[in-house]
Amino acid sequence: MQIKIPNELQALFLNCNGGKPKKTYFSNDSIEVEVGSLLPVRPPEIHKGESFEAAYERLIRSGLSCKLLPFAFDNGNSGIFCLDVDSNEIFYWVLDTLDEPLKKVTSSLQDFINNLVFPPY
Repeated sequence: MQIKIPNELQALFLNCNGGKPKKTYFSNDSIEVEVGSLLPVRPPEIHKGESFEAAYERLIRSGLSCKLLPFAFDNGNSGIFCLDVDSNEIFYWVLDTLDEPLKKVTSSLQDFINNLVFPPY
């Protein structure tokens, strides 16, 4: 199955292809979490983590919607931030939770990025 990656997410992948943002902390009324690293589309040979493609395949195997596109891990690698291609909303996929694996984070990728701050600790 092929899904078109929205332009905003394409730009993030092209500009970062992995890496870690300077501002990593996101908090709102429903969630408090730190971004660990962005997923690379084409990981370098020395990369030991998961790529966008591997995370997407894992998401599909878990039974979640194929309309969710993973783009970043949290700081502990226990959750993945995903963009919903239909609504443009950002969700946090908690990997070890069966009850409620998806938590809505914000209404857009730009809002998510704009609201990242330096960790308070």
